[in-house]
Amino acid sequence: MPPRQEWDSSFATSGGEYNALRDPNMRHYFENRSVQTHLYKTGQIDKAGRVIDLERNKSKFHIIEQEFKAAERLEYWRKKEEAEMRHRVQQKRHEALSRSRRAEKLLKMKEDRRIRQEIVRAARGMTLPVLGSGTKQHGSMSSFITEAPSGDL
Repeated sequence: MPPRQEWDSSFATSGGEYNALRDPNMRHYFENRSVQTHLYKTGQIDKAGRVIDLERNKSKFHIIEQEFKAAERLEYWRKKEEAEMRHRVQQKRHEALSRSRRAEKLLKMKEDRRIRQEIVRAARGMTLPVLGSGTKQHGSMSSFITEAPSGDL
């Protein structure tokens, strides 16, 4: 019978915190491809499968964190500026639409006034001058009145 392999407990008692990634008894578990993929995605191992010492690389992580914070601030201000620009464009469109509506309303009022004046002139018996003729024509019947015989009244 082969000698029975015993657990190496020297790692657990060798001071400091326990790190399963450095435990030789857990090596078989961490050799699994899906576990290694997960560890790589979470930043605990590098592409070659070596364990990344977080304490030793703490300054690098701090720099990366600062870069992320700066990028987030930059993105925040970019979005805020974009929203302000969108608001300004929207205001300009609204003002242009308002000006257009006012101009249209003014033209309609002028047209209505012209039509009213034309109706009033027609009601008074006046007509507009004929194009090409320099004389005004009055449509009143007063020039056609004939004198009635004096004895019939």
